[in-house]
Amino acid sequence: MEDTALEEIYGKAQKSVTHSLVYLETINRLFLQDVFTCFEYANKSENTDKYFWYRNTLRAFFSYVDGVVFTLKDIILWAHARSEISLTASELLILKETRPAFQRGKVIEVSQNNPFNVNFEISMIFFPKVFNSNFILNKSDHRYGIFKQTLQYRNSVTHPKKIEDYLLPPEGVKDLSNSIIWFAETMKKLMTSCGEGLKTRN
Repeated sequence: MEDTALEEIYGKAQKSVTHSLVYLETINRLFLQDVFTCFEYANKSENTDKYFWYRNTLRAFFSYVDGVVFTLKDIILWAHARSEISLTASELLILKETRPAFQRGKVIEVSQNNPFNVNFEISMIFFPKVFNSNFILNKSDHRYGIFKQTLQYRNSVTHPKKIEDYLLPPEGVKDLSNSIIWFAETMKKLMTSCGEGLKTRN
């Protein structure tokens, strides 16, 4: 996709809930394609290169997850700015990743990064509300636990404290595969549910 085309979708998404869903679908597709490409290279590689590509797949996967979660939060905030969803002051601060601070005689907002799980869960709660969707994240799916374990693998690989942390274990590859499938399925269900909810919203 050309950068200009993505910029056009982005511009429309800020102004319209319908275009917001198109924007999410576009971002989801682009990031997921990167993950599939890395995983395909990993599966086709010889033993010497295989785990190099698995580590790259792991990084690409959580770039995909982070990118999607960031997009979900943006869409929620745009909807709030258009008065299409109501948020409390505290909810707004968390979604914006800011906190109040007192500096030079004034109360201002300063940046405060949320832990991954906070961004992930709050976006999955409020995003469906924008579209009048009844979607609920299924935490009882055993693959949700695997997804959280895969997050720990990502943290170990990107911030290794010892050499073993950098080496993705064989069970980590299986967990990564299951996590990719689970998250892609979850996003498909979310977008389908929001598309249906959008019809009732209008």
